[in-house]
Amino acid sequence: MKYISILIWFSLIGFSQNNSLVIYMDTIQAEPNTNVLTNVYSDNFLNLISFQGTIEFNPEILSYVTSFSDNLAINFGETETSQGILTYSWYDGSLN
Repeated sequence: MKYISILIWFSLIGFSQNNSLVIYMDTIQAEPNTNVLTNVYSDNFLNLISFQGTIEFNPEILSYVTSFSDNLAINFGETETSQGILTYSWYDGSLN
């Protein structure tokens, strides 16, 4: 089976003042047996104390490599990535 490896980069910045946090990723097309890096974006990242979620993918098509964040201390749950599940959570330690 041919795989595309995925690296996920969280770079969350708020863009508007709506009350609903929206998190989304780019749509990427890649050749088999290649690595791709995709950004995770957000809208409305304002006045939050915490968030958590799950990224699901088809492990028969994608293999997970790693996740990182350049501006938030996000916790990643990588124990189920072989089943196509990556969880994440973040909280403001100062509770502001």
